[in-house]
Amino acid sequence: MTTEPKKERKKVLVISRHYPSYSQIRAIQKQCGENCLITWENSRFKDVAEIISWYEQNQYNDIALVAPKDIIASLTAQHIFPIHLLTTEVAEDERQPGDFKKGETLLRAIAQRVKRAEVVITYY
Repeated sequence: MTTEPKKERKKVLVISRHYPSYSQIRAIQKQCGENCLITWENSRFKDVAEIISWYEQNQYNDIALVAPKDIIASLTAQHIFPIHLLTTEVAEDERQPGDFKKGETLLRAIAQRVKRAEVVITYY
């Protein structure tokens, strides 16, 4: 009788003031495994050091977050390539299931893995 090695269940830290949408959760599961353990942290963070502290202390395998581009760039500089949770405006004729209205604006919640961040400094 042989037993297959048990796959390690990935732990994913989600940092967002609002609970992620169904499509964002599905995108996280697609990238991290259907059986991943998702922990939602809705506290505000001070800086990148605090995010990294949460990540390392709890031994997460991945991070998905809503954050400004400078925070995401700082994480990638630390060799942490997060899943960026964001909403984008879409035209009515491009509407898909899961899109939602906020006021008069049609929005789509997406989750995209950051592969690279590039900082460009331009002087005038």
